[in-house]
Amino acid sequence: MRKSFYLGCFFTVASALFAQGQSTMSPSTNAAYTKKRGLILNVTFTDFATADRIGKSSLSSVINNKRVSKLKDMSPGFGLTYLESLSSNVDFASSFNATSLSYLFKNGGAPRSESFLFEADANVNVRLLPQNYVVNPYLTAGVGASYYDVYFGAYMPLGVGFHVKISDQDVIRLQAQYRIGVSSMTNDHFNLSLGFGNMWGKAKPEVKPLPPAPVDTDGDGIFDNVDQCPTVKGVAQYNGCPVPDSDNDGIADDVDKCPTVAGLAKYNGCPIPDTDGDGINDEMDKCPAVAGVARLQGCPEKDTDGDGVMDDSDRCPDVAGPASNGGCPERKAPTEVEVKQVQEAAKFIYFETGSAKLKATSNPALARVVKVLNDNKDAVIKIEGHTDNVGTAALNQKLSEDRAASVKKALVGKGVGESRITSTGFSFDKPIAPNTTAAGRAKNRRVVMILE
Repeated sequence: MRKSFYLGCFFTVASALFAQGQSTMSPSTNAAYTKKRGLILNVTFTDFATADRIGKSSLSSVINNKRVSKLKDMSPGFGLTYLESLSSNVDFASSFNATSLSYLFKNGGAPRSESFLFEADANVNVRLLPQNYVVNPYLTAGVGASYYDVYFGAYMPLGVGFHVKISDQDVIRLQAQYRIGVSSMTNDHFNLSLGFGNMWGKAKPEVKPLPPAPVDTDGDGIFDNVDQCPTVKGVAQYNGCPVPDSDNDGIADDVDKCPTVAGLAKYNGCPIPDTDGDGINDEMDKCPAVAGVARLQGCPEKDTDGDGVMDDSDRCPDVAGPASNGGCPERKAPTEVEVKQVQEAAKFIYFETGSAKLKATSNPALARVVKVLNDNKDAVIKIEGHTDNVGTAALNQKLSEDRAASVKKALVGKGVGESRITSTGFSFDKPIAPNTTAAGRAKNRRVVMILE
């Protein structure tokens, strides 16, 4: 507790000294921090008596009773200090002092004769003003070791001082320390010193940190500090953000002629056009300039015969007819007599053997069929060719088709419209008698005509 009290007293004294000397302190012309080293030659004065009195009573008692040792009562000595600036406000100081005195130990005892007290310490000095001030107060603290007669000791120096620049190299240092003994025989004491020294060193320019290199996270050429979308590539026009695409069609608004409607690049961002407005886009419309219907791929419906049935569903697109009959005119059904006449005529159609060539004897029968067809213009006729089973199926099939076609050709040659006639061959698939006899095979070789 007593040592803490001493320390507080000395810091109070340091503050007072600083306040008194502040008006005389002014910065020198050299404002740059200089890395300097120097040696200081000191005259020292060591005072054990005042510290001992304070320890036995109090600081106020010693001051009030005027029991503070005068300079002539202190033990003079000499010392050398190595000083090195660590920064504009911090110095490192290492001192060695020698003083001839009669040591006052902690137990109050003293040797019978004087001897040299050697002290060495290392301190950190904190200047209260930047390095460029002429008069600069500082606080000091450190650790030290002593040797007296045959005794080694340890102490902790605490104090204040003034660093005065006479020139860029020459300095005066005034320092007061209270040295607190921390070993068993080492006693507290005051140490005052006045030093003259020389400093050397070159100015150390202040190293200012380089500003951080500009970063462009998304690699769009716009640095993050001004990029409003630093993780997405963009353009300067939009402060580093991508060009907007309002309709999400992949085409930026600044080149999209339809920015609010999704479209295609080939149409500058607009949808596929529908020129004729029929709801079928031009790319699918076979008649893009004329409105049409989807089932005709965008082309309009046609009704060539004007019967109200469109051509694409009109079985008779060139002839008017009701829808109930597929757009064809209603036909007059053939009479039973007409049907029978045609059936009977078919029995007298003859061909060369194994051939589709009609015999001349067939002409009367063909003439009767033509007359029936001419009398009933609405009637149509089906011609079927049939064979026996002699020969291969393929040969008989061809022969049956060829014979039916020959009859059709003969009727067309006599003026009957081809569209009214159909012909089909059935080979020997529809026999009307057994093919096991000559008579049966003769019946199976026939032409059938069906009037409708």
